[in-house]
Amino acid sequence: MRYLIFILPILLYSQTLQELFQSADANNGLIHSQKEQLQAKGHELESAKGAYVPTLDVGALYQRYDERSNFMPGSTYGAYVRLGLSIYDGGAKSSAVTQKSSEQKSRQYSLEAKRQELYLAITQDFFTLRSLHASLEAYEQSQKLLQAQLERVKAFLEARVATEDEVDRLQAAFDTNLFEIESLRLEIIRVQKSLELRSGLALSDTPQSRFIAPSDLEGGELDSIQALRLQADAMREAAESIESHYYPNISLEDTYSFYGYADYDATHPKGVDNQNKLLVTMNIRLFDYGVLDEQSQAVRLGAKALQSQADYYAQEQQMQRSLSEHRIKASELKIKSAQSALRAASSALESITKKFSAGIVDNVAFLDALAAQTRAKALYESSLNELQIAYALYYYFHAKNIEEYLQ
Repeated sequence: MRYLIFILPILLYSQTLQELFQSADANNGLIHSQKEQLQAKGHELESAKGAYVPTLDVGALYQRYDERSNFMPGSTYGAYVRLGLSIYDGGAKSSAVTQKSSEQKSRQYSLEAKRQELYLAITQDFFTLRSLHASLEAYEQSQKLLQAQLERVKAFLEARVATEDEVDRLQAAFDTNLFEIESLRLEIIRVQKSLELRSGLALSDTPQSRFIAPSDLEGGELDSIQALRLQADAMREAAESIESHYYPNISLEDTYSFYGYADYDATHPKGVDNQNKLLVTMNIRLFDYGVLDEQSQAVRLGAKALQSQADYYAQEQQMQRSLSEHRIKASELKIKSAQSALRAASSALESITKKFSAGIVDNVAFLDALAAQTRAKALYESSLNELQIAYALYYYFHAKNIEEYLQ
């Protein structure tokens, strides 16, 4: 199991982000859900458009009287064809089509928003894992050095040229370092499982990825915000559809029927063999105690609420966009600082290790130098990965498709 933990990060980091994105788009359940909801809205839109088309029904009937009344046959059977058409409905069909169209567009933006959110989360997991792996490597190198020095000092103790105190200090540092290694391994597994869940990708050996350093970009509005605005538009159209019931509703219906008869005679004659019936109806709502008006107002207030949410999130996006620019600058400065610290710490550790081996300095100085070099190396590697995350956040909050900016 321990060796497997070492291997898994190496396999993971060889995956390109582009492959992870593609796999997530094909396998992630949340993306599938959004795609299916989009398809459902497409069917709803087609259904709303179909309301403009005349309806055509066919039917059949059979009727029998056990006790015949005068001038009525005992049995009647027949078939009919009915054509129906809504001539005027106060704009209900038009509002329904516009509503469903807005809902479909909103769902399309929701799909893109979920895709970009997922890609950003995958990016953060990916580079977080790289940082964790770099830290693990630094602590493993420290462990090797601690192991060698611990064995050397133990040999000196047997030769009575070192003290128990020196061995205990090195042993404590060794055990602490081992605990850090095990903690990092656990965190690597946790983040890796999160990435596997999001991407749905079986890991294999491929090159790593980086983002193009961003230049000044014109920022758009996030897809999630545009989806909210379109939802608000759809609700306003729904309110229009409700209000259309206060206008006249005129419909036309033409039915052509064929009849046959049985059990008839002179006293109980049969009826006509065929009949065409034309029916024009008009309906208008005169009074409903304000029920439809209240429904309409409720829907319009819901639309206003969505619009307010969209406006708030737009302001938040502007704030995050500005922060993303500062984050890049801070990450670049952190890399320079960490690089200088790593050079200094590595040089100091090399010098102090030689002196410690020669007995010129004690193990306190050696342990301090080793800890400083380990932290500096981990910090430098994590700073490089934080810059990549900062790039991704910059593209995301500028409403760009982050996968298009991968090298």
